[in-house]
Amino acid sequence: MKKLLYFLMKNNTFPVFVMTVLAYAFWSLLVMFFHQPEVSPLRFINPLYALLIFLLCLLYKKLDRVLSVSIYAVCIISYSVLLPFVVQMVCGTELYLLCAIPSIFLLTAEYKRPRWFYSAMNLLLFLALAVTVGFRVTHTPPAKLFIAERRLFFMLSHGSAVVVSVVLMIYCGFNTLVMLRHLEYKSRFLQNELDYTAKHDVLTSLMNRHRTAEVFNAYELRKKVENVDFALCIFDIDNFKRINDTYGHDAGDYILKNYSSAIRYSFSEPVKVARWGGEEFLIMYPSITPDTIYELDRVRKRLASEPLVYNGQEIPVTATFGISSSRHFSTASEVLADADRMLLEGKNNGKNRVVVSEKF
Repeated sequence: MKKLLYFLMKNNTFPVFVMTVLAYAFWSLLVMFFHQPEVSPLRFINPLYALLIFLLCLLYKKLDRVLSVSIYAVCIISYSVLLPFVVQMVCGTELYLLCAIPSIFLLTAEYKRPRWFYSAMNLLLFLALAVTVGFRVTHTPPAKLFIAERRLFFMLSHGSAVVVSVVLMIYCGFNTLVMLRHLEYKSRFLQNELDYTAKHDVLTSLMNRHRTAEVFNAYELRKKVENVDFALCIFDIDNFKRINDTYGHDAGDYILKNYSSAIRYSFSEPVKVARWGGEEFLIMYPSITPDTIYELDRVRKRLASEPLVYNGQEIPVTATFGISSSRHFSTASEVLADADRMLLEGKNNGKNRVVVSEKF
């Protein structure tokens, strides 16, 4: 089903061409049973138009979509105008022309087309409608319909015109529905992509400051409503400038991305990790357990013992962590400021350690 919908979305005019070929083929067979001299030319005209549209089907992949629709429209318009003059009565072709007006708009909405395309198509359609309506008014003597065979032809042609027009409009409506759902899905997908980009760091795919602010607000609200304390840890990769100078900035980006990824996958939800800026990162704990500090130090030691490999070179990477909680603070900003002081203390006292605030 999905493959069919995808095909209709990408090749929405092709089924119309096929249906038209079948309609002309049906009429080519049907006129064989009528012996009125006016109907005889249709034995050649209908197969000719069936062949023209069939060629459009064969060349569908090679022709420009708007060009193929234009050729198709010209064929339909010329046939609709020619038929009344041949059989000396309007046989429902005005219905084709009426349904062709919205159909051309609906079937070509996604195609790149010249500015004049719709104006030219509508002008041709309106002129053809004027001719067929004028012909109906002036050249349909009711007396001719008393002939049984002409009356039968008139009824069959009008009935066929109604069926073909209804089928075409249903198809165009269905195709438009598929297109709108596709556009809705695409719009939703792009919106999600934009939201993700706005809230995540490009290099590390971690949450950025914008998204972190939302988490802070949620933590503060939860503490206020449920009295649940949270903890914030800020860590900084040690000697990062030296890594950049020694191995290059590409290596520095590699270290940032992979070390932060290792941190993120070391903690399970609901603990969150974010990039705060440069080589600084945050670990956000929505609640505190007796093992919080122990788990953090265990992760630090494990990562310090596992050097990262860049271009065949092992690069030892360590980080310094400062952590504080909301037990003695009311806002996340205050907790973060206290954790940042702990980070600075750790940096000044040998690095590669976890420094816990006395207010934790």
